Amino acid sequence: MEQRTEKSKSIDMKKYFTFKFDIQNLVTLGMLLATFIVLDYLTIKVGTGMKFNLAFIAVAIAGALYGPLPTALMCVAGDILVCILGGDAPLWQLTVTAALTGLIYGFFLYGRTGKNLALFSIFARIADSIIITIGLNTLILMSVGFLSPTLPAFISRLTKALIEIPVYSLVLAVLLPQIILLHHKIYDKSR
Repeated sequence: MEQRTEKSKSIDMKKYFTFKFDIQNLVTLGMLLATFIVLDYLTIKVGTGMKFNLAFIAVAIAGALYGPLPTALMCVAGDILVCILGGDAPLWQLTVTAALTGLIYGFFLYGRTGKNLALFSIFARIADSIIITIGLNTLILMSVGFLSPTLPAFISRLTKALIEIPVYSLVLAVLLPQIILLHHKIYDKSR
């Protein structure tokens, strides 16, 4: 009996790395990729190095529906396509952080629903802002010369993250459970 209790408490990591390759899942991921690209183009730029967009919503939806691996792959494809369509060469370091973003949202959100999904979407956004925006992307942009390695540049990135965390968390906490519920209603009817 004790062994059974221990097994039920452990996290089933296998579920995070399985993906059912059927037409509906691939089409939905493709639509989320297209949404990611469109939302990335609807960017508001403030000063140098500060830009705000809603592309993270598509990433969060993919993470909640499909888990870390498909979401990471979608983020890689999205990063590369956004760069190419914008006339820029992809920077491999930022493509890696895009994949990490997909992993973060996938691990935090996959399989969650309702209030639990809303709460973990806030955690995912905070982790994304701290690890990716403030940490890795700032270091990468400074190391390749896109951002000056000075205190004001870092403060600018920190300010961006401090604005994003509450605003983007609220957006995710309100929208994501509704979108996932709608997806499940539509998906369950089609089966």
